[in-house]
Amino acid sequence: MRMACLACKCSPQRGALLIEAGVNVHQRNDDQSTALHWAARKNNALAIRMLIAAGADPHCKNKWGATALENAQFGDNLEAVCLLARDEATRKQADEELQLQRKLRCD
Repeated sequence: MRMACLACKCSPQRGALLIEAGVNVHQRNDDQSTALHWAARKNNALAIRMLIAAGADPHCKNKWGATALENAQFGDNLEAVCLLARDEATRKQADEELQLQRKLRCD
């Protein structure tokens, strides 16, 4: 439950309290996904930032071999992709697509 809370359900304050209290940011669920996998899948940028700052491993893979970045890409979650991508080209492409989506929403 703590993992799900960190990834998608709780407020930023509660997430910070859980991390301060020592919640295991490397904890895995039945499919070997971490909170970072779930935050990426839910496009929860704040949780992604908090988890990475707390030492979550963005390179770990779940039982299907997917990283958090791949979860973000699968869900077309561009903000998460921007935060998790290691290479500049992937970050730039996701950022450009995100900016276009935001512009289209405002028009």
